[in-house]
Amino acid sequence: MKKVILAILVSGIFILGLTGCSKATKKIATDTGVTLTIKNKTLAKTKATLILTNDSNKVLKYTEEYTIEKRLNKAWHTMEADFFVNEPLWKLKPHETKEIELNWENSYGKLAKGRYRIIKEVYFEKEADKKFYIAKEFTIK
Repeated sequence: MKKVILAILVSGIFILGLTGCSKATKKIATDTGVTLTIKNKTLAKTKATLILTNDSNKVLKYTEEYTIEKRLNKAWHTMEADFFVNEPLWKLKPHETKEIELNWENSYGKLAKGRYRIIKEVYFEKEADKKFYIAKEFTIK
């Protein structure tokens, strides 16, 4: 009986240790002509300025929503966030670039040292049923 109780306690502690992030399952598209980069000298523990580039021949659509994932044990894990995102729909014309300022301090807090990536869901106009994800990896030192 003591072994069963001990096993339950150890399992509970392990599960609590994982609270706050879950294993990522989003497949990142890399051959769409759409890229996400971080503007030089804007990355901090609480914010960054993204550069969204549409090098395709189609109009791109996206919202303000984004996700931050952290690399742990050779796998990406989605970080839990506490925020509300305004949902306007933005357009990016073919061969156009847009700067997007992010401040995640109130939603994710200050990021600790480690490897991360920002993920955005996007789609091409008239192809809303074919949404895809783009990402940019970065390191907080």
